[in-house]
Amino acid sequence: YHIGSRVVAPESSAIKKSVKLTWSQAAETLLNYTIAYHALVEEGGIEKKETVLVYPPHTGLGQAAMQIAKDCGARVICAMGQDGKATNTVSKLGMMVMADPSSATFGSDLLDFTDNAGVDIIFQSTMDDLPASCLGSLGYGARICKTGSQQSILTEASNAVVLPPLSSTLGTTPSRIQDMIATVAAKLDSGKYGTFVTETTPVSDMSTKVQESNKS
Repeated sequence: YHIGSRVVAPESSAIKKSVKLTWSQAAETLLNYTIAYHALVEEGGIEKKETVLVYPPHTGLGQAAMQIAKDCGARVICAMGQDGKATNTVSKLGMMVMADPSSATFGSDLLDFTDNAGVDIIFQSTMDDLPASCLGSLGYGARICKTGSQQSILTEASNAVVLPPLSSTLGTTPSRIQDMIATVAAKLDSGKYGTFVTETTPVSDMSTKVQESNKS
């Protein structure tokens, strides 16, 4: 951990903070939105009326993906269980179509939601894997956006394209990252993208907190 009150960065890495965001919101929101934007728009080529399955939807990346997909005119399905807190988060963002990955009917539910057309894009925002039943619910030419490059059940989808991992955004050229951040910032300013539903806990002793984090 490197903690300080100032940081030196190249001009190409800086952008004016949106007046609608606090400093903490800007730090979290811009990063997650830029990664999700790169995955869905730049790599995934999301199109209007396509169906995007977001799993899980209540993380920072998941919330960003849902709002980007919605802004692009796509239909969003949230893959989540019966977690009250997660359901509350998703509901606040106006996402009402939900499917439970732990259900035996998960795959068939996805087909029902899409009128048997299948899911066009899966956005997996954590390392947790989806059940194998989702493979039969992928539409022709489906795209898969995964958090990491590790093997998962999704790599077994013969009728889908597995895109570069979400972390590949960091390998994009600085000028392209700057352009994406500027696009995201403009969307936030216009209200097309919103801030995340989050819970924060004040840290009174940062030194102790860092030591505890290093032990875990």
